[in-house]
Amino acid sequence: MTEEEIDAFLQSHWTLVLGTQGNGGFPHLVTTTYGLADGEPVFTSYSNAQKIVNLRRDRRCSCLVEDGDSYSDIKGVLMYGHAELVEDRDEKQALRNLVLAHAENVRGEPSSPAGDVERRTIVRVRVERTVSWDFSRVIGTSTSQ
Repeated sequence: MTEEEIDAFLQSHWTLVLGTQGNGGFPHLVTTTYGLADGEPVFTSYSNAQKIVNLRRDRRCSCLVEDGDSYSDIKGVLMYGHAELVEDRDEKQALRNLVLAHAENVRGEPSSPAGDVERRTIVRVRVERTVSWDFSRVIGTSTSQ
């Protein structure tokens, strides 16, 4: 996908699969809602959640957004980067609001508040590499536009 197509794809989705390094060496994968700040994924979580514990230990992570109802329609964007854990209260509040607004915009309905910002950590993924795919281009059978 082109950069413009990747941006449009990310703007049209509201959940991603986050991959972090678990304590025992196994990948830890979880789904979370996200927003975009300057094209980079931002998400929020309780500060004691396993994904935050993992990111405090090792900032490397991956973020996958994918879609498709059949093999020929599968599209995805995989971003590799390092997590920046946001601690400034005002910045945390602004980024939390960005995540909620993104989900509301995509879903077309209000999002439930993400809880007290004091008990949460905001993560901004500083993307270093992006990989994307669109199987409809390979197979040539997609009916979507």
